[in-house]
Amino acid sequence: MQQIRIAIRAGDPATIVELDSELEALRGHEPAGAELIEDPTPRIRIAGDLLTTVLVALVSGVAVGAGKQVGETVITWLVERIRALTKRRKTVVTLSVGDVSVTVDEHTVPAKAAAQLAAGLR
Repeated sequence: MQQIRIAIRAGDPATIVELDSELEALRGHEPAGAELIEDPTPRIRIAGDLLTTVLVALVSGVAVGAGKQVGETVITWLVERIRALTKRRKTVVTLSVGDVSVTVDEHTVPAKAAAQLAAGLR
C-alpha cells in the first residue's frame, strides 16, 4: 500500500482548525482506491505558518502507473475540497507533496494543481 503525505500550510490558526475539521469530515468519502488514514505527525509552527498533514493510503493500483493515476485522482479531489475552504475563508493555503508545493486559493484549477503535485509522487 503506497502512502502519500500531503503537507498543508496556512497563515492563521483558524484556517488550520477548519482544515482539520474538514479533513475529518472527508474520511469515508474518499475516491475509490484511496483512504485518508490517521497521521501521527503533530501540527507544528514553522516560521509563522501553521502546518497540518493528511496521509492518504492508496489501497488499489499496485502497478506503478495505476497507483500514480489513483494518486492524481485523490489529490485532485483533495484540492477541490481545500479550494472550497479557501473561497469561504478568503485565504490561501499551500499544499506540498515531497518537494513540490502549490498555492491553493479560490481561483485554483484542481486538476492543474494536482498534476503539479503529482510530480512529488515520483
